[in-house]
Amino acid sequence: MFKYAFKRVLRGYRLFIALTLGVLIASTFFASMLMAADIQSQKALTLALEDIDYDARMVARDTTWNLTQYDEIEQLVEEMPEVNALDRYTKFSFNYNASAGQSFDVYGLEETSTIWNSLSFLNGSGILQENETLVVASSVNASLLSIGQVVTVPVRYFTSDSPFPQSINVNLTVAGFCDISEQTAQLLNPQQTINLGFIEIPIGDWREYDLMLVNWGETVEPILDWYLQKENATALAATTGYLVQLDRAYLINPYDIGASSSNIQDALSKIEDRTAIYNAKTTNLVGTTLTILSFTSTVLVLAYVSLAAPVIFMAWYSSTMLSDVSYNLRRREFGLLQTKGFGPKAIKSMLRLESFIIGIIGGTLGLFAGTYIAHIIGDVAIESAFTSILSNPINVIFTIGFGVVLSYWSIRGPSDRASKLDPLDALKQYIYVEEQREYKRLLPIIAFALGSYKLIVWMLGIDMNVLLGSALSTNFILLIVVALWTPVDGLLNVVGPIAFLYGTTKILLRGSQRFQLGVVQAGKRFF
Repeated sequence: MFKYAFKRVLRGYRLFIALTLGVLIASTFFASMLMAADIQSQKALTLALEDIDYDARMVARDTTWNLTQYDEIEQLVEEMPEVNALDRYTKFSFNYNASAGQSFDVYGLEETSTIWNSLSFLNGSGILQENETLVVASSVNASLLSIGQVVTVPVRYFTSDSPFPQSINVNLTVAGFCDISEQTAQLLNPQQTINLGFIEIPIGDWREYDLMLVNWGETVEPILDWYLQKENATALAATTGYLVQLDRAYLINPYDIGASSSNIQDALSKIEDRTAIYNAKTTNLVGTTLTILSFTSTVLVLAYVSLAAPVIFMAWYSSTMLSDVSYNLRRREFGLLQTKGFGPKAIKSMLRLESFIIGIIGGTLGLFAGTYIAHIIGDVAIESAFTSILSNPINVIFTIGFGVVLSYWSIRGPSDRASKLDPLDALKQYIYVEEQREYKRLLPIIAFALGSYKLIVWMLGIDMNVLLGSALSTNFILLIVVALWTPVDGLLNVVGPIAFLYGTTKILLRGSQRFQLGVVQAGKRFF
């Protein structure tokens, strides 16, 4: 059976090429819409990630890292292939004027870090010495400070001896003012979030902040060194942590945002596992962005595929029509096969195997054609079709699977009829048997009439809304008729051409073996 199916495809290649063309056209449009949605998602992802400098935040939970622990954590994390860089930071908070509710957060940042290089210095060189600070000009209480002013910052720490909470004073001199971007402001003044499991919803206003920046190596490191040497110190009232940059080229596939989000989360889980002994907590800074983009990508795919739905339907219907023609022309062949021992199941399986071959060929060719078309439409250069295709295996599976399903569905009806043929009747000249069920006989005529009506309305430029408006002032019965028909007319705007195609082909195929032979003869001129 399998051997015969392959031979039949090769010997009757003209008809099978015609059948494959329908699957090819539908698969091409389907694949091009999937790839076009991926290309648009890729552009959106690139633009979104350009504004995000860091992928994660790692902080010490219920503890304070000293210099030794900072070095140990860096050694553990930076050797991971998923990690590009770690930038240290430390935060102290103090009350500038407690009675007025005025307070500042002092951030220690490394001068070589990405976040430091993103600062805009309004005055001064931007090079800070020990115990010098920059005030963020957009802070709520920035007007309280001036260049040259010395600000006393009490740094609290806890000891094992009484009094347990104590503090040391650090005198910071205002060296200048700087400006920060919105992205940096959200990093330094993160919002509280509500975790819903699949997404984190931010709450609060990150725009209200009071920030002072110091050189981590010059100002913070001596404090941590002192804390390390302090014998009875148990904790420091400071937030210690890292801003983490992951290897996006390694983790993020712009054609598969969902998998990219999983890769990011897996990398952060590995970091947490390695740093669990240091009570590190890792926060995903790009997770919400990737989740939103993944949802948007899915919506784009549905929207793009819906645009191609009429073409896909017509390609499927043309394949169905050709399958009917093939069935009618091969009736005697099916009868001869039954006389040679082929049972109904064998004939049905043979035809389904033929449809599978057609679907695989049409789906694969459509995948390549659709990839090229999508890149042309998206005005994106394509270096290698194989690279673009294999970058999203899901699209490959869906497109080829779509071709196979379309081919199978086109041949499903003829294969069922072929398996039920009586051998003696099959060997006779084909005679069309009129459909006995009334609704099936009338359905093509009704579809042809409605489709023709819609085409005529379009050609004449008739607007039903205008007609309804004119009916309001003329005849009440006409008003009722037009009002009832308007929704039907709106539906026909979508299904009218499809109904016309369905009705026309069914009427032409009904009892017309000469027409069917003419279709095949016309196809032979091209194949």
